[in-house]
Amino acid sequence: MDTVTERYAALLTDYCVRAKPGDRVMLVVDTAALGLARALCRAVLAAGGEPFLRLQYPEMTADVAELACDALLASEAVVQLREIEQMQAYVRVAAQENSRVLAGVDQSRLAQLDKRLAAASRHRVEKTRWVTTVFPTPAAAQEAGMSTDAYARFVYDAMFLFDDDPSARWRELGERQQQLVDRLASADEVRIEGPGTD
Repeated sequence: MDTVTERYAALLTDYCVRAKPGDRVMLVVDTAALGLARALCRAVLAAGGEPFLRLQYPEMTADVAELACDALLASEAVVQLREIEQMQAYVRVAAQENSRVLAGVDQSRLAQLDKRLAAASRHRVEKTRWVTTVFPTPAAAQEAGMSTDAYARFVYDAMFLFDDDPSARWRELGERQQQLVDRLASADEVRIEGPGTD
């Protein structure tokens, strides 16, 4: 397994969701990021947690919206809610293979699907330590107007994955940002001066 992938998994499980012994961690990973899925499972296990891996193929949402019967779309997502209620942490890795995969899908059925999953999504956001991230793919590179290699370097560099300890870099950045937040919070008025400003 390559170092960048291991660092990516460590960043997501250590810094982002702070996986610890006894945690149940849901890993929802698009199939184009299969190598990262393994690294995530290994990182959760190394932290003393238990990974629950869910793979998603590119057309999964489109297939459900198109083919699910009306009764299914109108029903409560009981299993999905019960499943997320058992998790302490959640990692979502989007690895776009086709940026137009939902083109032509009935928007009202997509809205029904979103509504069906709303309680589970709300629980995930409010009650778990969670993160959503991207995995560089040729389709995402195309959307960015970049080559695949240049886009991967851009994504990995933005996450400090070429550093020896990406989590440490993010903690440093967090400390610097907190200083700015504290400074702004103590102000009654903020005025930006410079060329092109009022």
